Amino acid sequence: MQFIFQDQAIHLPERDPGAVRQFMEQINKALNENGLVFSHFLVSGMPYYGDIYSLVDEYWNKELPVEIVGITEEEWLSEAKREILGYVGRAAGILQELSQTLYSGESSPAIWRQMSDLSEGMEYLLKIFSKTRILSNPDPIISGIQSVSVQLVQALEARDLVLLADLITYEILPLFQQIKERLTAEEGTDVNG
Repeated sequence: MQFIFQDQAIHLPERDPGAVRQFMEQINKALNENGLVFSHFLVSGMPYYGDIYSLVDEYWNKELPVEIVGITEEEWLSEAKREILGYVGRAAGILQELSQTLYSGESSPAIWRQMSDLSEGMEYLLKIFSKTRILSNPDPIISGIQSVSVQLVQALEARDLVLLADLITYEILPLFQQIKERLTAEEGTDVNG
């Protein structure tokens, strides 16, 4: 499989996970040496944000140009902030509706999918806030996410609809608002904008 990296064609000879991991380690090392971090792939000019293992599985036998995109850490942090702000903004309306549905006692496969998505979203937020310097003091956000995540798992395991609705209403939505306020305050932008 051919990749384009820093205007050079690089061949990935094998698709086994060990070879793919080693390939990305070499790419990340080269990016870091140039003050960059991995951002995403471009497949035939279209952004691809999945991991390299999925990319290789999907495009291994296809003759498509796959470019590796690196950006500065500041650009990555700015992009991550925009993504998080977008996520918590979109999630707020969905979660308000979901909590009302849970309070009404409705339990359907779609509800449990949404709860699974919420759990995954919380894991993603924890990972970002724990492993980056996206905020100057992320500890209150990290502990809030950890606390809510533990309670969320317990409520999901118990299938306690009222507790899930309460967690959304009184813990998760205020936490998302706090995340929004902190990110926008450190960015110097309007919280409502």
